[in-house]
Amino acid sequence: MAMSLNNLPDFLLTEILLRLPLKSRVQFKGVSKHWCSLISTPYFTRSVVRHCHTNPHTQPFIMILDYKDKYLSNRLLVIKSEPELEFLTAYIYKLEKQLWFEASCNDLLLCLAKHRLDGNRCYYYVINLITKQVLALPPIPKPEGFTITGFIYNNSVNDIVDKQVSFSYRLVMLKVWASEAHIFSSDTGRWSVVGYSKEFQVARFPSSAVSYKGLLLWCGTNGRLLAFDLYNSTGSRCFEIEQPIEWEQLMKQPIELGRMNFIDCLGFGVSQGCLKICQIIVQSHICVWKFKDYYNKGGGEWCLQHKVSLKEFVSEKSLWLLLTQSFFITVLGFHSINGDILYLGIRSKVLICNLRRKTLELYCNVPEANHYAASNAFNCVLPCWPTPIPSSLKNAAY
Repeated sequence: MAMSLNNLPDFLLTEILLRLPLKSRVQFKGVSKHWCSLISTPYFTRSVVRHCHTNPHTQPFIMILDYKDKYLSNRLLVIKSEPELEFLTAYIYKLEKQLWFEASCNDLLLCLAKHRLDGNRCYYYVINLITKQVLALPPIPKPEGFTITGFIYNNSVNDIVDKQVSFSYRLVMLKVWASEAHIFSSDTGRWSVVGYSKEFQVARFPSSAVSYKGLLLWCGTNGRLLAFDLYNSTGSRCFEIEQPIEWEQLMKQPIELGRMNFIDCLGFGVSQGCLKICQIIVQSHICVWKFKDYYNKGGGEWCLQHKVSLKEFVSEKSLWLLLTQSFFITVLGFHSINGDILYLGIRSKVLICNLRRKTLELYCNVPEANHYAASNAFNCVLPCWPTPIPSSLKNAAY
């Protein structure tokens, strides 16, 4: 005798549901009141988290490239790690018609409205890519000069499981030329201004901020990181994390045939829960360091994890020539799970670079890309359970 899903015991139905793709887990709350109640329980959330921790490869990611085409117009490309994430692509392109993407943090995007800019204010929104919930932030004074923005929120898996969610977030706007940071806290509803060293020069690429253990970080042109400790008890604090000790030494190494270094390419991000920084000496080698023994006062040290000569890579001839002869390479990001993999942007291509195997593969082509226009990448590592936005703060989704 066949048994319907509705007649299954809750523990067995839970085991089935937690193995579904992330989108389906969210959608199936609408099947019935019973399913909605079951999926909303702390037990189900704990089961999903436990399942994802024992199966780390189930944590997918989305990479959003903001680049210029051959006509120097802004374009967008969505790169997904799993076919099941196809549903996000159309939604992201729909958002892009109304919003500029400013920063990312797991499954959340920080966006700036294109058509609501008046003379004095900016309108920011936080959007959950999975649930399509939208949080409208209070309008803020429009800054003068060149700015870059970062976003971080404080909310742990335990908070979600126990339904004790306090969606605390910080928005940081760097006024690059003024060496000022304007920080908005959801806890106080106010902006504060913090200065940082005028000697610190924020790198143009990558300009996306990275969140790591309560810190919001930007990369400098010389390999140093600018960090904002936004959740310490004494208030917002700004400090620098020094570059790896080998950084300058490697820059001074001569290249064969006496060729000069054209540019020092760099990138940073989080992989396997660790902060990493990458240095590419064009036509020479790639180095990756991992930050170890971090503690809350900014201490820690860089440990060299990879140093690979570009000539050691195995790939198709055309890709190898791209890597070894290009004068501009963009480090788009690190693989969230495999610590040996980098994503590189070279001309109109995105490449997968495996530093341990020393292989180079084509990931995708960037349509109509300007060969000399670097891409800005927003990496969204999707958690095993969507980050909840409090219902009292939600607006209608785009």
